[in-house]
Amino acid sequence: LGGAATGAARPGLASLRGARRLRALFLVVFVATFGGFFLTIVALRLTDAWLVGALLATVPLFVLPMSAAAFGERIGWRALLGTLAAVGGLAAACLRG
Repeated sequence: LGGAATGAARPGLASLRGARRLRALFLVVFVATFGGFFLTIVALRLTDAWLVGALLATVPLFVLPMSAAAFGERIGWRALLGTLAAVGGLAAACLRG
């Protein structure tokens, strides 16, 4: 909302012009939000909570390449470093116990 109010979001929103792209965006948001929530609940019901949490920590591994492929975004060193730190922490926690 802050970006929309100040006009900072305008360049990003310009790529969403056209009904087809907007429909695709809403479909992706709907499936990702409700599908992800549903699958998380199913996973919590079928396995241990620590394992579900560990798997959810791997989300940046999938989001970074998809955003680079879909939107042509460059993956910055901070995003890469943060992802590696999260995965390293996850690996250390899994290997420890």
